[in-house]
Amino acid sequence: MLKKVILLGCALFAVSLPSLAVEGKKPVKEPKIESRPLNQEEEATIKAWVSRALKDPDSAKFIFRDRVVSINGESEYIYCGLVNAKNSYGGYSGWMVFKSFIAKNKYERLIASTNIGQLPEMGEFGQIGKGQAPEKVIFDMCVEKGYFKGDYINADLIGKKVE
Repeated sequence: MLKKVILLGCALFAVSLPSLAVEGKKPVKEPKIESRPLNQEEEATIKAWVSRALKDPDSAKFIFRDRVVSINGESEYIYCGLVNAKNSYGGYSGWMVFKSFIAKNKYERLIASTNIGQLPEMGEFGQIGKGQAPEKVIFDMCVEKGYFKGDYINADLIGKKVE
């Protein structure tokens, strides 16, 4: 009889463990993200800097969304967008994520130091630009900074929408 009581107690404890784990989790607090549309100077600067890093700058097509200007009240200088351009074979490779660090230099001129995502499986000639990081790495960083939530083009990067 004592064995049955002990077994029943162990079974009840094992069944209750998942509910204890759920109760112990703290809710993840969503960051407060402030964004606004790019102004003309920002868009022109980003286009110029991204185009410089492309193999065929004249073929560049861009998708711009709002710029994240602060996260939890702290200024944000990273801008993420999408670019499509021709690769070394002369064909369009598809939309690639780029990130630009936007700031004013000591002459008060806007600059946008840029990195374009790379798809290693496409080889050097299949790339559209001179990036140094895999596209997935840049995409994940951009998502962390508040970009590409709800709608984006390269769904194959993560396989689902980012909510």
